[in-house]
Amino acid sequence: MVPLCIPEIRGNEWKYIKECLDTNWVSSVGSYVDKFERDFSDFVKAKFAVVTVNGTSALHLALKVLGIGHGDEVIVPSMTFIAPVNAVKYVGAEPVFVDICRDTFVMDADKIEELITSKTKAILPVHIYGNAVDMDKVMEIAGKYNLYVIEDATESLGTLYRDRYTGTIGHMGCFSFNGNKLITTGAGGMLVTNDEKIGEKAKFLSTQAKITLENKGFFHPEIGYNYRMPNILAAMGCAQLENIEEYIQI
Repeated sequence: MVPLCIPEIRGNEWKYIKECLDTNWVSSVGSYVDKFERDFSDFVKAKFAVVTVNGTSALHLALKVLGIGHGDEVIVPSMTFIAPVNAVKYVGAEPVFVDICRDTFVMDADKIEELITSKTKAILPVHIYGNAVDMDKVMEIAGKYNLYVIEDATESLGTLYRDRYTGTIGHMGCFSFNGNKLITTGAGGMLVTNDEKIGEKAKFLSTQAKITLENKGFFHPEIGYNYRMPNILAAMGCAQLENIEEYIQI
């Protein structure tokens, strides 16, 4: 078996996690959560980042933020890990499978347009094994038919497509930090975007859609999700990210 990636623990992981344990800041509120979001958005050059408990929850959030649901169709590649397809089903939409390129295993952008119907609302390209989908073509088609683009860039963290990092080209990009990814937090994910409204909405939904009132009570105007990453895992993510250039070279 050839693994996707093998975890590399060679930096400040022990130090940062011990700090969380020593201070009792181990849950979803803590300085490392905010730092991981800032550091990650700085690395991929995205304006906003929202950390999540896993990559699948990031994909689910992306679809929810865009209002995709029952009766809608989302174009996905025929070869992918099941997470993007599951996320499409979570919101009640239907996945429509497009064939892949034989040399790179990513979705064949030239075959997308023939699958578009009046129900199509989004394209969900998955960048596999570090290979980038033809995003120029994807964005051209999305613009022509007024579609959203959600990138699953989990396996292409650090990949550049025409001087832009994968995950930052569409309306949103999603990443996973599972143990078999380039950097890992054990379990975790990230949603990135350059759209301020999308970023704020994603963070709002990921924290139970909670508004704190003047009397310190909570108001929930819509259904939210408990998708925030614990501080202790974010601490590991910060340490991992410090060595990402080295991991990319490996």
